[in-house]
Amino acid sequence: RTEAGIRSQTWDGRDERRMSGEGFRYPVFILDPSEIDDAEIYLRIKTASSMQGLVWLSDFQSFFGLYDAETMTLSVLIGVMCAILIYILALGLLMRSHTNLFLAGCIASGLLYIVCSNAFLETLLVPGTSTVSRVLALTSTLLIYCSFTGFMSSFLRLHRHRPRLFVIARVWVVLLAIAASLAVVDDLLAIGVLRHLSAYLGLATIALALFAALASALRTWGRAMVFVLAWMPSLVAGSARLVLDVTPQVGVTPAIENSLLFGITASLVLFTIIASIDIQKRETRLKAEILDNADRFRAFAEIGTDIFWEVDRRGKLVFFTGEQVGKASFTIGEVFFDRLSESTSVDFVRPLREAVAGRQPFDDRRLRMADVERDLWISLSGRAVVQQNVKTPDGQAVYRGLIRDVTTEVERESRRLLEQQMFALGQLAGSVAHEINNLIHPIINLTKRLRMRNRHTVDPESNRMMDLIDISSRQAATVVSELLQSTRGERWKDADRPLSTAVEHGVEAVRPALPSSVRVDLVVEPCEAINVKVGDILQIIGNLLSNAVHAMHGAGTITVSLSRAEDGAHLAIVDDGAGMDETVRRRAMQPFFSTKVDGRGTGVGLYIVQRIVREYGGFITLDSTPGHGTTVTIFFPNRKDDQDDVERNAHRAGGG
Repeated sequence: RTEAGIRSQTWDGRDERRMSGEGFRYPVFILDPSEIDDAEIYLRIKTASSMQGLVWLSDFQSFFGLYDAETMTLSVLIGVMCAILIYILALGLLMRSHTNLFLAGCIASGLLYIVCSNAFLETLLVPGTSTVSRVLALTSTLLIYCSFTGFMSSFLRLHRHRPRLFVIARVWVVLLAIAASLAVVDDLLAIGVLRHLSAYLGLATIALALFAALASALRTWGRAMVFVLAWMPSLVAGSARLVLDVTPQVGVTPAIENSLLFGITASLVLFTIIASIDIQKRETRLKAEILDNADRFRAFAEIGTDIFWEVDRRGKLVFFTGEQVGKASFTIGEVFFDRLSESTSVDFVRPLREAVAGRQPFDDRRLRMADVERDLWISLSGRAVVQQNVKTPDGQAVYRGLIRDVTTEVERESRRLLEQQMFALGQLAGSVAHEINNLIHPIINLTKRLRMRNRHTVDPESNRMMDLIDISSRQAATVVSELLQSTRGERWKDADRPLSTAVEHGVEAVRPALPSSVRVDLVVEPCEAINVKVGDILQIIGNLLSNAVHAMHGAGTITVSLSRAEDGAHLAIVDDGAGMDETVRRRAMQPFFSTKVDGRGTGVGLYIVQRIVREYGGFITLDSTPGHGTTVTIFFPNRKDDQDDVERNAHRAGGG
């Protein structure tokens, strides 16, 4: 109002110059100094974009310079925040990190707040959207509180160190998200409740963050300290701005408004640096864990007996670790199943090759591999590779598997089956021995009665034949009796005898049952220091002489010799039969293995001999060459009990 009268100016936010980006972003009244000399100025402000408005008077040059500087600064801040947002969002998505995703949400909300509250959206980006800009300004403010709370709980790891506080933070995030959704309705309907509550919600969020940092400092003080220091610029500037919103009578200055923008940007830049350092530390830690796990698994592989293999699409080995099995030698680049077929059998390997070709899994496929000393059994398991990005020197590994040496397991299972078979065989032998025993007694009795009846008229030759019948029958009765005792689980009840005496008795007992075309030479050195059961030696002699007769086809010479040794005695049975090749010699001791193709062999003779010899602490060796006969040597060691018996008998003899 001047002396000339009242002059009024009104600012219209829908001005065409402003909408085209050529005008100012906020209301500006330019007055000529000559026109307002000695004038009174009345200013009425009505705004819905903020709880408070900033008003200042300035000359045009100062104002224009400040406006340009402010616009340039805000543009730079917006560009920096966009770059930070892209970087943090990419990290969060790639690493699936909730911390980085919450931080990206905080940056996006802050960026939206700056664009909307400074009228960039309604003037430069999308002209004419003043209502949308006003609504988004309030909504983005609440979203800043929401994402900041989520970032705070995730960064401070409240779920691990402060579970109850973590639940409170989660509930607060949900409430702020609901408030941000309702802010749209609240602003469009001009209710204004959330616009007035937003400052109080912001102060409560800052208080919760500081309390959470203090509580976490007791467990992870370093991480809590980093959080407080990095967010300090935003927390201080934001607290000052919110306090002024709560107390409008104080008034807002441009310095506080600008400090909030710079504080937010500074905190985001600091946390971007912290996120990069954290990623580097995590990468270093993961790399160390991977190397440690690799060393651990390599050590397990070296300690264990398992073999790991991988093949490519052509069936060639691309990876192989572990000890070689038997004579098979697997090398990288060769066809795995071809090499396996050479050591086992093509028929056995064919199902495995088909399973790999069809990418079908298989478990515990057992194969027998021929070796020098004994048969080896291996177990194969395999699975198709799921990770298609596993690169190998010769293409892609499409199948992985495991080889285990299960020879011990197979032998253990074979022994268990053998024990079951031996048990059944023992029961059968007991039944047969009982029936034979019933037949032997009439032979003995009738021979005795026949001898008594014809004792005056029988000729010497007939008398000798009846003697042989009587001796053989009684020896057969003794063998049957001992067999019955063994099948009942009883130990031989005959008395201990010196080894030399037992060998002589065994040979003489078996000699009558041998063909007349077989000659048995017996050479025995006295071995009084070793006591054995006569029945045990009878079984040994009987089985070995039976095998020798079969090897000589019923004609030839067998030499049975017993010689003293330094720490025991050697019993050798030598025949001049056909002999054995290396394959037969290695399997001769296996149970139920027999070279008798006429059905007369059971394959348990040598196994029984070996079991008896082991009970005395001895061992058996086989020396044989095709065409040059076989030598079976049994070593009986001196035993402490036998030495005590000898010394006791010598002492008694000296005392008598």
